Amino acid sequence: SIDRTNNEVAVYSSATVPMETALRQQAPTAFRSLALTNQGDHVLAAKDKKISHWGIWTQQTFPVMFSFRMIRGNIAALKDPTSMLLSRDAAQALFGNVDALNETVTVDGRTQLKVAGVFEDLPESSEFYGTGALMPWDNKDNRGATMVDDWYDHHFQLWAELADGVAAADVYPRIKDIAKPHVKGGFEELALQPMDEWHLYNEFKNGKQAGGQIRTVRLFMVIGCFILLL
Repeated sequence: SIDRTNNEVAVYSSATVPMETALRQQAPTAFRSLALTNQGDHVLAAKDKKISHWGIWTQQTFPVMFSFRMIRGNIAALKDPTSMLLSRDAAQALFGNVDALNETVTVDGRTQLKVAGVFEDLPESSEFYGTGALMPWDNKDNRGATMVDDWYDHHFQLWAELADGVAAADVYPRIKDIAKPHVKGGFEELALQPMDEWHLYNEFKNGKQAGGQIRTVRLFMVIGCFILLL
């Protein structure tokens, strides 16, 4: 989102929960899929084992959108608010060689979820490397599920997959002012950033892209050319 206050423009890679519904209503044919997430460290416990792992409360579209590779179980299991998916690493740490499917995991000492699937550990190159658990967005213990009308809390992420043949530049004018009627005392715009720019172009100044890790790439290119010349 882009926040315009005090004559300055700030860009945040965060979203509010009602943005997801608003996007579906405002641009119903623009997106193949949308997924809200709420990410953080969680304590996972099963029987006499307890581990700390990065976990994500998420809608069921998320693992499909990012092509999580399932070892066991159903990738669509998060439609059930009492089910969860574990990574191979987390399942091994909690259950050893015992099949984790249909076992119960307690999250943060209060939420009991049934393991409905196990997915391959994500590689270090992944945006979501280290994720040990995917938990259902519609569970009552997910804070995000209670904030469907809150346009001010930006502690969530909203991932979007465009429909075939749809360009981000064409969608932007249709969605940029979605938050405007709901935000008082400021002005907020929505924007889309392509996946291939998340890391290389992740810095902004006054609302405009101002580089990021692309500077490091360019530096190594210059050094490489200099070495070749030598």
